[in-house]
Amino acid sequence: MKALGRLIISLLLAAFFLTPGCARKQPQTNLIIITLDTTRADRLGCYGYEKALTPALDSLAQNGVLFEQAYTSVPLTLPSHATMFTGLYPPEHGLRTNGKRSLHSDIPTLAEILTARGYRSSAFVASSVLSSLYGLQRGFEYYDDISELESEEGSFHAHALTEDPQFNPYRMGNEVVSSALEWLEEHVGSGDDGPFFCWIHLYDTHLPGHWHKDLFGDRFGHQYDAELAFVDRQIGRLLEFLHANDLTDHTLIVAVGDHGEGLSDNGEESHGFFLYSTLHVPMIFSWPTGVDSGSRIDSQINIADLLPSVLETLDIDPRVYARGDPRNSDMKNMLARSFASALHGGSGIESRSFYAETDLPFVNFRWAPLRGYVTPEWKYIRAPRPELYDRQKDPADLNNLAARMPEKSAEFDGILLEVEQSFHQHEAISVELSDDDKRRLESLGYMAGGSGDYGDADYQGLPDVKDMKELIDLQASVRTRIQHGQIDTTTEKMCEKVVSLSPSTSVFHSWLGIIKGRLNKPEEAMTSFEEALRLAPDGITIHNNLGIVLTEAGRSREAIKHFEEALAIKPSDERVRHNLARAYGEFGFELGQSGQFTGAVDILEKSIALKPEDPVVHHNLALAHFSAGEPDKAINEFREAIRLDPDYDLAKRNLSIVLDALRREQPSEK
Repeated sequence: MKALGRLIISLLLAAFFLTPGCARKQPQTNLIIITLDTTRADRLGCYGYEKALTPALDSLAQNGVLFEQAYTSVPLTLPSHATMFTGLYPPEHGLRTNGKRSLHSDIPTLAEILTARGYRSSAFVASSVLSSLYGLQRGFEYYDDISELESEEGSFHAHALTEDPQFNPYRMGNEVVSSALEWLEEHVGSGDDGPFFCWIHLYDTHLPGHWHKDLFGDRFGHQYDAELAFVDRQIGRLLEFLHANDLTDHTLIVAVGDHGEGLSDNGEESHGFFLYSTLHVPMIFSWPTGVDSGSRIDSQINIADLLPSVLETLDIDPRVYARGDPRNSDMKNMLARSFASALHGGSGIESRSFYAETDLPFVNFRWAPLRGYVTPEWKYIRAPRPELYDRQKDPADLNNLAARMPEKSAEFDGILLEVEQSFHQHEAISVELSDDDKRRLESLGYMAGGSGDYGDADYQGLPDVKDMKELIDLQASVRTRIQHGQIDTTTEKMCEKVVSLSPSTSVFHSWLGIIKGRLNKPEEAMTSFEEALRLAPDGITIHNNLGIVLTEAGRSREAIKHFEEALAIKPSDERVRHNLARAYGEFGFELGQSGQFTGAVDILEKSIALKPEDPVVHHNLALAHFSAGEPDKAINEFREAIRLDPDYDLAKRNLSIVLDALRREQPSEK
């Protein structure tokens, strides 16, 4: 009766506002979307996990609608968020991996739609994976992302993957929520400026993580649960603000995961490599006066359904985001659809099948990517060795039936092919990453500048990721040890094993070159880098690292060739400019003469304009002046470098060399 009464009231209000001569009022319902990065549904209290400490999320579920069977189509942050905010699957919007492409301007976003309807909009993003480079900032009047933060930039040295221990790849949840609360306090006011849309992205459950023992002591047996409890505390701060400002009844809150975390399910500790448990995500719609309280929906939905459902719940026709894309009429059940009717006493919704994919195996390591089709009853995964699972009898995807049921497997492969052919694909825009952005992606396990998106190429000859389970965790350990400066014989042996298990993966040879170089094995380092270049000739970082090892070995002429090849690929790479200038100078010292190269001066003078207080830049410019036959200018730049850093021993040594050379050239007094 309660639901029926609410429906009657809604119909009466709708009739009133649509009466001729009565202008429809500005919608006044606020919207907050909280995206929970790397969050498993089954580790939240409201989803039945008894060890959880998630009272804030549990309260949202108690005052709203919880979806038991919500799924992402891709277990990666950027493409998953793009799907949420466009209503399109990854092949449609074009963002299929992290750190490579930006959303095309032809694709409308939720923020653009709401801003056009009078919403004040803001976003608070924890990780550079979602920085404004990638197009999701469109429509937001304020986009607070990590790329705007200052970072400590050390000198440019040989081994780009060796991390500064102070380098942070993301912001913790307390910082993100504090920024969001500052914006809300400043802009919400009495609501006279219209409703607001605020997106808050929380990344803490993504590795690397923290135990937060200062808050929870030894309560948790797994770090992941401690991170979820920390995230929940930050959501609690937000809910307290809404309550204190009488905004709770006027605000729709959506809490949704972008993808889960493997936590050893099916041999996957993290995410992105498989299409198993990491596709299942939490989704909660909470609005005390607008949706049913305490409802649980068991129908299978996809996060692509989020955009039309939010719009309809806010009383905005969800068709405004449609673009009239040509679709196969038989594939209608694959399109994003609104489930708003299930939020307020409607008749519920039917479960829908959905498409799934991951390109991470190929982009990182040139292993075969995965494509999938998931019905309520079956999961099919296209791979070099296909996979088929009975979801009713085998919800954990442990018993692959593809070999025993070849006809069923072939049937689903045909359906998957039809689905792929039905997508109207938009061309995403390539992006150029800064060195900081690359370092952040690499520190999170994503290979910035890796292989291109896989697209629809043939799977033949590529390794099956199922055969690489041992290697996935091992390579992650090697990468982490390199990033934290743990370069020793143990790391060397681990990396040699990684190379032996996947000899066709360029990045593994590059890592081994880094390790060999750090262990003062220059010839072995060169061999590893040369093999990495054979596999990936356009690898800028590989050219750069090989060039530096050559420079340090006194082979500056060969090093210069690699630096110049790197700059031919990316002329703006300041890291390579520095190292090229050093090689120019070292080559001049090596020959005992100057004037060999003049291009370094122009390169370094541009760098000086960008970083006038950087002693390393002045030092390298001094080397360039010396090699160009300008010793007086070299002396001035060496002295400036020493002024900026009195402990700069290399600058002192090279200044001494130049001064000695000049003294030797002076005619002796009789």
